[in-house]
Amino acid sequence: MKRIYHNVILLVLCFCALATIKSAYSNELYKIEPGWRVGPVIITMTQRDVEKIYGKGKIYVIPDIDKNINLKLLQYPSMGLNYIFKNGQMEEIEINYPNFKVNNVVCVGSDVNTVEEVIGNNYIRENYQHSYEAKLPDYKMIYSGIIFYVKNKRVVKITVKRVK
Repeated sequence: MKRIYHNVILLVLCFCALATIKSAYSNELYKIEPGWRVGPVIITMTQRDVEKIYGKGKIYVIPDIDKNINLKLLQYPSMGLNYIFKNGQMEEIEINYPNFKVNNVVCVGSDVNTVEEVIGNNYIRENYQHSYEAKLPDYKMIYSGIIFYVKNKRVVKITVKRVK
């Protein structure tokens, strides 16, 4: 009887350990680190690296006539992720869904007060001029390596930018 009890306790401990590992791993899969990464994708990765992780995405070419270059957009609409490349180098990662979070708290849908409490007040506020386009954000909260786009005091998009 003692041996059965011991085995049951061991089994319960194994399940608890696995649950803890799974929880920690899933937190990493959805973690945003400003200027560095979103989930398993690091800002220094190539398009091929991203596609090894998530598979083929939708690709769009975005001409920047002012700078005489083309940007490449690698999009994963079902995950709310966009990767923007300039001259083959990843420049930024856009997050449009709330499953990715900064410090397991701040995400798309968070209010401005939460952003300020978790990330701080040391940001540049840049207003949008969009009287003709009601869908655009009201303003951006620009921090080093990360930008929060705000509409009606809520985050509607997050962009992780390469820090140079």
